[in-house]
Amino acid sequence: MYIDYAHTEASLESVLCTLHVYKKQDTQLIVLFGATGDRDRDKRPKMGKVVDKYADCIILTEDDNYSEDPLQIISEVAAGIPRKEGEDFWVIFHRHDAIRTAITRAQPGDIILLAGK
Repeated sequence: MYIDYAHTEASLESVLCTLHVYKKQDTQLIVLFGATGDRDRDKRPKMGKVVDKYADCIILTEDDNYSEDPLQIISEVAAGIPRKEGEDFWVIFHRHDAIRTAITRAQPGDIILLAGK
């Protein structure tokens, strides 16, 4: 399991590219992340797109929402993820529950990235 403060398109690309190098065949890269509220709304779908490029399993969760509606934030990030929810892509609002899900889904050899907050 890796924890990284990656919270922009570029920082996610960097950490995911690095982790992808270490991913073995027949294992998964499980990525849990979210976007912060009250700033940089245009980066949200771009973050989703870069995670979709590398992750075998995506768990989208809340980060620091500040005064913004968490559903709005998550919807904007999800716009960059072409997968259907439930097909290796889940939205789990509470971060603790999202982390529990990532750990439960992981098999020996899988890589989990907890990004952001």
